[in-house]
Amino acid sequence: MASMNVTHFPLLGLEVSFRDLAFEQKLAEFDFPPDFPEALRSPVVTGTITEFCFTVGLDGRTSTMILVSDTYYDLSELAFIPN
Repeated sequence: MASMNVTHFPLLGLEVSFRDLAFEQKLAEFDFPPDFPEALRSPVVTGTITEFCFTVGLDGRTSTMILVSDTYYDLSELAFIPN
């Protein structure tokens, strides 16, 4: 039986900044009015990681998610920004 990679445990409680690549890709598809707040269009997220989870689908594919500010983000869709 394979062992689980637990290298993400040190992320708990860290203040991080990252680009949400999935949001960035979806954002490019929309036209916003000129007065739409820039803060809502920014794919950059900054916050503290309060939780993470591993999921395994029925097809055997795994994913790792982190919780930042009440939103789960898939680690494969993020580009971390060095502090």
